Amino acid sequence: MSAPGYLRKAVEALEAYVPGVQPEGGDWLKLNTNENPFPPSPRVLDAVRRAADKRLALYPNPTAEPVRAAAAKAFDVAPEMVIVGNGGDEVLAMITRACLDPGDRVVVGEPTYTLIEVLVAIRQARLTRVPLRADFSLRERFFSAAAARTTKLVYLPNPNAPTGVLHPVDEIDRLCEATDGLIVLDEAYVDFAREHGLGLVDKYPNLIVLRTLSKSYSLAGLRVGFGIAQPDLIAGLMKVKDSYNVNVVSQVAAVAALDDQAYAHECVRRVVEQREALSDALRARGFAVVASQANFVFAKPPARPAKAFYDELAARRVLVRYLERPRVDEYLRITVGSAEENRALLEAIGGAMDALGIDTA
Repeated sequence: MSAPGYLRKAVEALEAYVPGVQPEGGDWLKLNTNENPFPPSPRVLDAVRRAADKRLALYPNPTAEPVRAAAAKAFDVAPEMVIVGNGGDEVLAMITRACLDPGDRVVVGEPTYTLIEVLVAIRQARLTRVPLRADFSLRERFFSAAAARTTKLVYLPNPNAPTGVLHPVDEIDRLCEATDGLIVLDEAYVDFAREHGLGLVDKYPNLIVLRTLSKSYSLAGLRVGFGIAQPDLIAGLMKVKDSYNVNVVSQVAAVAALDDQAYAHECVRRVVEQREALSDALRARGFAVVASQANFVFAKPPARPAKAFYDELAARRVLVRYLERPRVDEYLRITVGSAEENRALLEAIGGAMDALGIDTA
């Protein structure tokens, strides 16, 4: 049944964000949603088991204070500079809820993480897309759009989604200096990168950095993310936060994960090692691979459309991400797997190339 007349017109007109496919059955090679190929820290698994007690009948800490304290220690900030969300996506939704009025201008690079388009449309704000350069770096026009008096918010994932390109920290510094609007720096993948912008938070009251435990900490299934900014901004976001938004088990797991930095760093090291090996192997097979600083690669297949490769891989029960949008529809976004998973992927790619009549010599 539909609900004509009950929904806001802005909601009726929305094209909802479409997450990557979550297949049923365990015989898929799943490299489409940028999950970590390695399990969470053993400390996390032990903490989750111990949390399965009478606490499940009680509400969690409403502001996730233990998690804020653990995150503050891990990120070297004060606890009052941290807000915890049900994934980084919820923190992004809090920001748009707290900061955007109808008609406000939001600047993004193109391509970008498409959830921001949905959240902006819900608020009936105006989205200004500035195309990135051919190599997916920032154009000068992006800085001038961000600096415009009418700009209320600038959203920049870094490393970028879906390309994996890292914008240098000095460019982020320049961006914050140039605009009075709010800068949302989404660093969901930054643990796999050579540098990050978190150190700029003390310098700029108009900067909020997003982090997540979904990628480098292997907790995508428990949905824990952070916003890190100066205390006044965090206090404002607390006003629009849903009550009890992060559940008991997720809070316990988050604290344990953040307390085991050595394990997380080792997982990151292994993913980066596999990322470089996978990138080299794809290039050797004729793919054009964008230099990635994330836990995925963005690769243009040789000689045939990306959609044809996607279909051939899916027929072999290998899932990667195909985005049917201008500028990115020539590419596949491929999550970096373990060494064994990457070998299986490359074998499937070889089969796909044979089926598509592409010379692999």
